[in-house]
Amino acid sequence: MKLFILIALFSIPVNISAQDTLMIYLDFNYTKADEEDAHIKRTAIFYDSIIQIKDHTFSGKKIKLLSYESLDPAIMQGKAEFYYPPGQLYAHGSYENNLLSGEWNYFVYDSIVKRISVNYDIPKYFNDEEILTRIKRTGRRTRIDEKIVSDSLKNFLEKNIIIPGIMAESYFHRIVSVDVVLDTDGKIKFSELRNPYFPDLDREIARVASQFISPQFPEHPVVFSVLFELKNKVYKPYMSISTYDDVYDNVDELPFFPGGDENLMRFFAQTLTYPQAAREKSIQGTVFVTFIVEKDGSISNIEILRGVSDELDNEAIRVISSMPEWIPGKADNKTVRVSFNLPIRFILD
Repeated sequence: MKLFILIALFSIPVNISAQDTLMIYLDFNYTKADEEDAHIKRTAIFYDSIIQIKDHTFSGKKIKLLSYESLDPAIMQGKAEFYYPPGQLYAHGSYENNLLSGEWNYFVYDSIVKRISVNYDIPKYFNDEEILTRIKRTGRRTRIDEKIVSDSLKNFLEKNIIIPGIMAESYFHRIVSVDVVLDTDGKIKFSELRNPYFPDLDREIARVASQFISPQFPEHPVVFSVLFELKNKVYKPYMSISTYDDVYDNVDELPFFPGGDENLMRFFAQTLTYPQAAREKSIQGTVFVTFIVEKDGSISNIEILRGVSDELDNEAIRVISSMPEWIPGKADNKTVRVSFNLPIRFILD
C-alpha cells in the first residue's frame, strides 16, 4: 500500500507492504539528515494492523517506541515507551486514538528510582450544556475567597502534574491554556481547551485537576482560566477567574495599567525577554494580544489576535499574564469587565 507519511515521521512518500521495515536518519531536531550528519536512527516496522516507530541513538540507546494505527493521518494506538535521558526508561503505557489511555508508569530518577503509576481512564473533557447555562445565567461573583481557591488549585496542579513522556526528551517553550469549571460540589469540571498544542499535556491536566477538591464550595459554578508556561521542562501555572458577566468593548472609563501608559512601557521594558530562538532566526514584528480586564483588575482570557511566530506569541502571552492588576473600566458608574487589545512590538537591535 502507498502511505504518504507525515514529515515528522519520514518526510517522503514510500511504497510499503506488510511487515516491511524502513530506516531513516534524523538530526537532534528530528529533521531528516544524511547518515554522517545524523544523531538518531528511526526504524519503522509495518505489521498488518499496526506500525511501530522506534528511535535509537547511534550508540544503540533507546529514545522512544510508538505504535500507530495510521500514519496519514497520524493516529497513535497501543504500546508506547519513552526514554529520558536516552537508554533510561522514563514512561511507558498506551495510547488510544492519540490520547493517553489506561495505566501509565513514570520513573523519576533522584537518588533512587521512584515509580509513579497513574491512570488516564478519566471523564471526558467537561462540556455539559446544563452547567454552562447555569454559569451564564448567574453571572455574578460567588461567596468564596477566590484567591484562596485559585492559589490552592494552582499549587495542586504544580505539585502533581507529571511531564508526559512524549514531551520529556525535547526543549519546549509554550503557553497552553485550559478553562476549568469549579462546580458547587467543590470538584473540577472541564470546558473546551482553547489551544491544545499538546494533547498529552491536556490529558495530564485533566487527570490531575479531576482529583482536586476545593477548600471552599461556590454557590454557583465559577470558571478558572489556567495558563501553563512550559519552559526548560518546568510548568508554571497562572490563574485567572471569570464568572461570565457581560464583556464591554466601549465604556465610559477605559481600564488602564497602574500609573498609566508610561508605567506600562516601563513594565514591558523590564519584563519582556526576546526569545533566543527568534533572535537567531531574525524574527521580529508586532504581536496583537486581546484580553479581558476583570472587575477586580485581574487579567483573563488572553488570546493572540494576530501573531508573528510561536516564540514571540508565547513571550507576549507570558508577559501579559504576569502583569499586575489594572485599574478596571467603568460603564454607567459601575465597574465592568472590558475587552482590551494591546500590540507588543519585538524589534531586533
